[in-house]
Amino acid sequence: MSEGEVESATAALRDLSKNSRSRVLAYFRGVRGSKVLSENVWKGIVAKFKDYDPENTICVEILSPDIQTP
Repeated sequence: MSEGEVESATAALRDLSKNSRSRVLAYFRGVRGSKVLSENVWKGIVAKFKDYDPENTICVEILSPDIQTP
């Protein structure tokens, strides 16, 4: 990652963390091998977090260069 990307990510995390009650769930979409979750499994995990605390759950998908959209 470039220095600019690190700075941008750090700033974004600070913005997400302003509300200390929020839970941030991040998922790196560019994983390889058997670590990949299917779209249905991922949506199920997100739904469980949002069911538990819908107002304070923030989901972030971290994209890799080969995946341009969530």
